[in-house]
Amino acid sequence: MRATTPCFAAVYAGGPHVSVSSAVLAWDHVLVSDWVERTPRARIITDVTPEERNRAGILLVRFLFSAPTLTGLLHADPHPGNFRLL
Repeated sequence: MRATTPCFAAVYAGGPHVSVSSAVLAWDHVLVSDWVERTPRARIITDVTPEERNRAGILLVRFLFSAPTLTGLLHADPHPGNFRLL
């Protein structure tokens, strides 16, 4: 077991738009993180106004594109189950 440095959660901690759950355990090819109770991205796609949906999309894209610069890491699993709207 090893920690990834810098950690996504530490880099985005306290930010106004993105919260990253902390890693509980990490192995070479597996990451187990805390569960975050928020609005699933799938529900944002279907149940909110176009303006809210567009804002959520912009925040997601900003997060995905900023991560390599801020953390040196690429989020390689961007399926809807990995994201929640705060």
